This record gives sequence, structure tokens and C-alpha cells, in this order.
Amino acid sequence: MFGLGFTQSVGGAEKHAARKSFRDAIARAEGAAKPEDALRMLARAEMIGDSLLAKAVALIAYERQWFGVLGEYAKTSPSIEDSLQELEDFEVGLGGRRRQFSDKVAFTQIPEPNEERSVLYPARPHRVTGIRD
Repeated sequence: MFGLGFTQSVGGAEKHAARKSFRDAIARAEGAAKPEDALRMLARAEMIGDSLLAKAVALIAYERQWFGVLGEYAKTSPSIEDSLQELEDFEVGLGGRRRQFSDKVAFTQIPEPNEERSVLYPARPHRVTGIRD
């Protein structure tokens, strides 16, 4: 959803140019200090038909959890709205797994120092005597 998709007919030079433009748009979008700035930038991008800047603003909004900006971006296309919903559903499920992992780690017994030492430093083989160091 936040990446660039290319058809098979797009050449390497065109892909390179598009990626460069997208990186520039992301750098510009990162300048938004607050959601209101991002909303203004998104509206301007949509007004002039700059889909790369709009996508970059949405990416930054996603990273910064500016859901109002993402909601405005989603209004531009039903497929974008569907993709954002799928992403949200995935993250909700992932959050449950993260919580389960955190709970397991939090309530796992920490090994005693002797047990920990034997795990970290297994017994060494006996030293052969009679060989000079």
C-alpha cells in the first residue's frame, strides 16, 4: 500500500526515477510537524494530482499514528480504504500475539546464577598436562 508497484513494461530507468521521486516526497512529508500540517500537504497533493506525495504523507501519518490523516487518505480510493482496514486487522491480531509474548516473558522464571552459568559457559574439556604453553 505504501510502496511503488510497477508493471512488467516499466524499464529500469523509469523505476529508478520513480523511486527517487518517492524518496523526495517522503523527505518532504517528514517535515510535517503535526497532523494539521500533514492534512494540508495531503490536500495540496490531491489538488495537483501528486499521488506520490499523497502516498508519502500517508506513510508518515501511519508511522506517526496520525489516524485522521490516514482516514482522509483512505477517502481517495475504495481500494486504499480496504488496504488500510486489512492493515489494521493484521495489527490488532499482531498486538494480541505481542501481548502473549510479553506476558510469557514477564512471568518466566529467571534461572538461578549457577543454572545460568552452566547454560552460558558449558564445562570445558580437561586440560592435557605435559604440554608447554
